[in-house]
Amino acid sequence: MPDRLYLSYTLANFGPMSMADHFAVLVSQFPVSRLAKGESVLRVYPLSFDQTPILERPFLAPVDDEAFHEAAREFARDDHALEFETFWDLWQHDGTDWHVLPSRVRLIGYGPEFETTEAGEHLAIEFGLEAQFLPD
Repeated sequence: MPDRLYLSYTLANFGPMSMADHFAVLVSQFPVSRLAKGESVLRVYPLSFDQTPILERPFLAPVDDEAFHEAAREFARDDHALEFETFWDLWQHDGTDWHVLPSRVRLIGYGPEFETTEAGEHLAIEFGLEAQFLPD
């Protein structure tokens, strides 16, 4: 069974006031797909991912950095998580050959009091299943 691949960051001087800024930088620097036809979505979760998002806002490519940062700043709280679900272009093996295809990815910013699975992480990127990266 394939594992999920993550990259997580712990930042110095991290708090609810800087959370939106750090998260907006992560999103603006991430190589969002040029091939994907779907839209990206900003979600805000209160307390834990078990809760219903209090915001779901779609963004079309290319993402308007200023509008994104404004929405993220409005909902940045100690006990909230900001999630940006989007696509990135990734080399994938289809069984016979390699192709560049859009692949779903989640960028996450955690408030200091949000329930997370890893202690102390502030930002995370969930790349998806390792099977996307490695052929059988």
